[in-house]
Amino acid sequence: MAFAYVAFFLLVICIFKPASSQQNNSTLIGLRSSISTNIHPTSWRSPSGTFAFGFYPQGSGFIVGIWLVCKPADIITWTAFRDDPPVPSNTTLELTGNGKLLLRTYYANNGAGEEKLVANIERSASNARMFDSGNLVLYNEHSDVIWESFKFPTDTLLGGQNLSEGGELISSASTTNSSTGRFHLKMQIDGNLVSYPIDTIDTSVDAYWNTATFDSSVTNLYLNYTGGLLILSNDSNITVFSSDSKSESRAIIYRATLEYDGIFRLYSHNFDSNGAYTTSLMHYAPKNQCEVKSFCGLNSYCTMNDNQPYCSCLPGTVFVNPNQRNKGCKRTILKNYVKVAEETSSYRTTADMEKNELG
Repeated sequence: MAFAYVAFFLLVICIFKPASSQQNNSTLIGLRSSISTNIHPTSWRSPSGTFAFGFYPQGSGFIVGIWLVCKPADIITWTAFRDDPPVPSNTTLELTGNGKLLLRTYYANNGAGEEKLVANIERSASNARMFDSGNLVLYNEHSDVIWESFKFPTDTLLGGQNLSEGGELISSASTTNSSTGRFHLKMQIDGNLVSYPIDTIDTSVDAYWNTATFDSSVTNLYLNYTGGLLILSNDSNITVFSSDSKSESRAIIYRATLEYDGIFRLYSHNFDSNGAYTTSLMHYAPKNQCEVKSFCGLNSYCTMNDNQPYCSCLPGTVFVNPNQRNKGCKRTILKNYVKVAEETSSYRTTADMEKNELG
């Protein structure tokens, strides 16, 4: 298992048009527009093609989400119904005639299908737009925003996005499974930004990283368009991760993600005029993977070897999955006790029988 602890640069190819060629920064999705898992296109893309909203392949099915479009692998930035099983083929997404963004799944034993609201809103939408920022927005007939994906982050913040006071990012289960993982990052109401294992009661003892920014006037965490991650308050702004960039650029996308391993990382995706980009790791916290509490799972402990984390089992335990050592360890000593108890019981029964026969 390899983990990066230094800044890196990765050349990948993405579908991207230079900012000068963009006539609009959003794609209009009108009423009665729909997409399907088995008919192309399977997504609605932003004008530059940088982001897409729709059906993304996962396992034997599809998930509904938003992703950064690139090769060799897209980067998922938002997921709907993240803990539901992937949907099968013959599933559609539709902005219905009455203004509801609806996921409709058809099964062989259910001709009517199953319906779920992607955006749970009381008012009806007149249209939706997919922006080059990665934000999906629904508008009413007065062009007022009535719902946006940026208000409901999963594990990622993009440039221009807030994490409200009391909000949280929750890591994914793995790099290939976007369901709820084992760690979360909370923008607490006391002004402190804190990372915890997800199966704790979120006390200071449970925390494995925090900004120590105690300020009751804090309003939210904000990733700006120049790559700076700030805690905003009524009194002042506190820098969590800094950026050397001084001006906004449509050719750079910033992304802050709480990843499956519990590390909070800030990336920049820098596009060139030919549609290729480099990904740079700008900041990450904590700096040591073994500082992430529960990273190795139950009955185990973490050590660093050549700047890489190494999970080991406590005595009397073995790995739950030797191929995934951060899944924890299970006890084996109980089996030995049972075996000894069975042998002892068998010996005592035989001895008693012999004693009775002699007696």
